[in-house]
Amino acid sequence: MRTSAPGWPSIAIVVLNHDYAAYLPDALATALDQTRPAHQVIAVDDGSTDDSRALLRGYGDRVEVLLQPNRGQAAAINAGATRARADVVVFLDADDALEPHALERIAEAFAALPDAARVHYPMRVMDGAGRISGETRPPAPARLPRGDQRAAVLATPFDQPWAAMSGNAFSAAVLRRVLPLPEGPRVGADWLLVHTSSLYGPVERVDEPLARYRVHGRNSYALDGSHLDLPALRATIAFAGAGRAHLARHAEEGGRTPAAPPLASFSDAGNRLLSLRLDPAAHPVPGDTRLITTRLGLRALRHRRDLSLPRRLVFAAWLGAAALGPRRFVPTLALWFMHPAARPAPPPGMTRVIRRLRAPAGRSRR
Repeated sequence: MRTSAPGWPSIAIVVLNHDYAAYLPDALATALDQTRPAHQVIAVDDGSTDDSRALLRGYGDRVEVLLQPNRGQAAAINAGATRARADVVVFLDADDALEPHALERIAEAFAALPDAARVHYPMRVMDGAGRISGETRPPAPARLPRGDQRAAVLATPFDQPWAAMSGNAFSAAVLRRVLPLPEGPRVGADWLLVHTSSLYGPVERVDEPLARYRVHGRNSYALDGSHLDLPALRATIAFAGAGRAHLARHAEEGGRTPAAPPLASFSDAGNRLLSLRLDPAAHPVPGDTRLITTRLGLRALRHRRDLSLPRRLVFAAWLGAAALGPRRFVPTLALWFMHPAARPAPPPGMTRVIRRLRAPAGRSRR
């Protein structure tokens, strides 16, 4: 890895923008005002129709600007990575922001693990005005993984905790192996990049939040716990099929040949079951039935060794309720499944039972 100082990587920030003029100045300010300055700050404007391009002209030579027609997130990623001339690349969505010390912590992580494919970190959630909500992405109690993730990605690819685009820093050497991304789907490019890169090296984690994720009502795909976006759900299901095939193609090159195609994940099975219950006529997977998707979900749960037995039992019960319960209850089950903050706290008696089951042998359970 080429470095600007022994053991320390150079870092480029690529800001990805489409019609986010209201938030773009905040993103660029945090990219330009880092305790460890970026080697480059690049802004890719993906066919904006608002004031974004006029704003970008005001930054002069502080920001390298790439203008392209509206072709989607994958195309913007591909273009920005081609322009980047650094050891590490951070893709920052223009409605998000970086913490002031983000690059410093990212550089430390790559210096400690030079062969890392990527470094990821939690993101604090903020609203449209930039007010911090107290939530994080991924939401608690999920914790981002570290180490060799190849087996997990290929076994249950849609179940692994992961950070959205702004919560990752990628090795440029790995990007050269996984890019360009296919430019078809309008959602999921960040998922595809995160998981495919994990096939080419270990993943390092920084535990403190290094970015801020903005929820403002115009996100391409964000749930606020009050509604379910069925078209987005169907797009996610369709993308899952293409994503599994993409991972399988990269597995051999990354040094991991799967014995079988990636298993259906619990998340994918749950999405398909919800789609069947809520809008069967528009369901995107021919031949799916409630029985098929429920069996896929239960099979995936058997492989989820990262979940405690009580949590696996809860998710198995959710599958049964979503498959067999009255249809009027399914939207509530869907929000519970897709938005953890919408989940009610368990009753006190259940909390005590779970604590007893989790208590290590030999420890007092009083």
